[in-house]
Amino acid sequence: MSQRMLISDDEAHVRRMMRLTLETAGYEVGEAGDGPQGLAAFGDGTTWDVVLLDQKMPGMDGIEVLRRMQAGAPTHG
Repeated sequence: MSQRMLISDDEAHVRRMMRLTLETAGYEVGEAGDGPQGLAAFGDGTTWDVVLLDQKMPGMDGIEVLRRMQAGAPTHG
């Protein structure tokens, strides 16, 4: 089973470049174009191994997205 990565970035060309590179390396990749889309795609976090967040996005920046992801994700360990 391949590892799953979620990319949340407001720039489509950046998402596309990262997605193509990661898929070539064997990763399964999801994309989100802004913070709210990233949170929706993230869900409870159990389906993603890694999340790549753009720090500066309009509306909701990556730091706020990270805070909300951490608050809603179950603890592992």
